[in-house]
Amino acid sequence: MATFMRVGRHPNIVNLIAVVLKGRPMIVMEYCPHGSLYQYLQNLKADNAETEITADVDFLLSKLQQIAIGMAFLTTRGILHRDLAARNVLLDDNLTAKISDFGLARARSEYILQRPNIKLPLGWMAPETLIPGDGRYSEKSDVWSFGVITWECFTYGQTPYSQSFPLGLDVDGLSQFLLSGQRLILPETCPDWMRALVADCWSWEVSGRLSFKEIVSLMGKYSKVANPEEEIETL
Repeated sequence: MATFMRVGRHPNIVNLIAVVLKGRPMIVMEYCPHGSLYQYLQNLKADNAETEITADVDFLLSKLQQIAIGMAFLTTRGILHRDLAARNVLLDDNLTAKISDFGLARARSEYILQRPNIKLPLGWMAPETLIPGDGRYSEKSDVWSFGVITWECFTYGQTPYSQSFPLGLDVDGLSQFLLSGQRLILPETCPDWMRALVADCWSWEVSGRLSFKEIVSLMGKYSKVANPEEEIETL
């Protein structure tokens, strides 16, 4: 609840509508009828099971830009999401992407995971967050996850690293895979400039990664949003 109150309102997050304190406490959240971005991508794949998927690349890029704007806004509020994935992005009436599920969010610029046995979304996690009992989260960890969401979009909801780890992911295996310089491979449908951007999201060194504000600015050069940086501001 404290996290929701701290966040405020923005077009690219699922907004808090009300809090019910009488009787059983409840929160009322913004309704997004099109469900998760992950399910939307899966439906596209199912609808085109026998043919090549031809979703508009501009559509995919627009969703990613909206996610980047929403995350840049959260960063200005001092919020780390820590579970940024297509399953946690919802689509409203107009198919606007809205970041949801702040279950793992923390209101600080850097966070150290204190409970090594908690189940975590390994496929979306940055290398520095994989250290048991000492995983450090920052904005740049969420930036790594943004790169994985980009891969999800262009593969229409495939599971990260499923081909490299057919029996399932484990911390040691993934750490060694990433340390060796290997990364998820983006499909050819992803534009070259977006590939370069994602490569900067997946730098092993935290300091080598982009910030969300930089991502918004770079994507703005190729998008139809005239001044995307202005979209970061609080409503």
